[in-house]
Amino acid sequence: MKRLFSFTMVFVIIMTLFLTACNNNNNVANTPKDETPKAETPKAETPKEETPAEPEKQDSATFDPNVFVPNLPTDTEGELTIWAAWPLDSWAGQFNSVYPNVKVTLVVMDEIEGKLKTALAAGSGAPDIAFLDGGLMGNYNTIDGFEDLLQPQYNAGQYEEFFPASTWQRFMSLDGKQLISIATDIAPAVTFYREDIMEENGFPTDPVEFGEYITDADNFINMAKALKAQDKYLIQWDSEPLSIYTFGIGFFNRNLEWQRNTDQFVKGLDLSKRFKQEKLASNIDFWSDEGTQAISSGKLAMTFLGNWGAEELSMKNPDTAGKFRATNLPFGAFGGWGGASLGITTQSKNKDMAWDFIRLILLNNIYANKENLASGGTPAFLPAYEMLDELEQPNEFLGGQKTGHMYQELITKIPESISTPLDGKAQEIWDKGISNALEKNIDSKTALQNIQDEIEKVLKNDIDKLKAELQ
Repeated sequence: MKRLFSFTMVFVIIMTLFLTACNNNNNVANTPKDETPKAETPKAETPKEETPAEPEKQDSATFDPNVFVPNLPTDTEGELTIWAAWPLDSWAGQFNSVYPNVKVTLVVMDEIEGKLKTALAAGSGAPDIAFLDGGLMGNYNTIDGFEDLLQPQYNAGQYEEFFPASTWQRFMSLDGKQLISIATDIAPAVTFYREDIMEENGFPTDPVEFGEYITDADNFINMAKALKAQDKYLIQWDSEPLSIYTFGIGFFNRNLEWQRNTDQFVKGLDLSKRFKQEKLASNIDFWSDEGTQAISSGKLAMTFLGNWGAEELSMKNPDTAGKFRATNLPFGAFGGWGGASLGITTQSKNKDMAWDFIRLILLNNIYANKENLASGGTPAFLPAYEMLDELEQPNEFLGGQKTGHMYQELITKIPESISTPLDGKAQEIWDKGISNALEKNIDSKTALQNIQDEIEKVLKNDIDKLKAELQ
């Protein structure tokens, strides 16, 4: 009976729908012509196409780095204040090409950190956007002064895969839960060497071949000995071989555990002791007047800097133009020396506008990244390198060498390095401990363990307090 009842009910419903449809069709067919607009006008005038569409949110699957989709109406009015370490007028101009009614005020200062920390602590006076030095993130990654760009308002997490992993992590909060800023660029640490001096002494000169050659520590030492006989040197200080290993590794990890007591650092300290014992260091400071003269004369035939070092060398030593070349660090080490980012302060009253500035300038190929590549820089935004062959010009100071592809590869190999508020105190203890180990020829493992013990003793209260704050 239940099955029969169900069938009957279904049949009744079907017939009802059928008759209703027929009746509706008859009504439409019999509608007078002069009444048709009353029925049709609402459909014809529905402003679906005229209504401003919700801005397209690009994600990793659909993201086109050559297309910028504004989040705000392009006739938006307002003001944006930016604190930066150097003039960004071209960036402001690029932003105004999209938002012509926004006044961009640039405040350029050599030392941002002091004023910025004061403004953040006071709760007033900070800019909308701040230019942050990658090496000083320990000043900001444990305080509540910047917007978390991972929040839905910004949704910056969709861009993570377009940056080297170490670069993205570098600009996060110390606990790894918030993204404080977006990287503008990253400077790989490289070796600058005198190509003419290497050729005169029968060593490889091609940047790729020379880079492979100096990966072997014995090759490097043999070269240092050969040049020392001519009063030429490859390093400034005995501790420099060890320092090369520190370019890519900070003092602490995110759990505030000591990082610099590994086989890698034992190897680096052993190497520094060997340089000291064989007196292979020049003991001339690159940044001094004596160092400038030593570079010009060839007494310093090599130096290790961020990739920005080519410009530094050209300004200090224009007479060496065409003589230097750039390659990777020796001993198989990788690291960075420099880099910066843009962050939005929590005090900003124009956060959406500030985010569109960052999106436009840093997260697309069409503006700052293009400008960066054309000047021989290294954007942190990896899709930008698709334009490398089109934009890169030979570096005349480096004898016409094109470094772009090498730098692109090096930035992807930089290990994760985390800055903390404890780094300043740790640096003092580290320098003192390494100097003592070199002077007294202390076993490297013992010396590194002594430094760790001292760090954990002297900074224990600071470490415990910071851990408690993070939790």
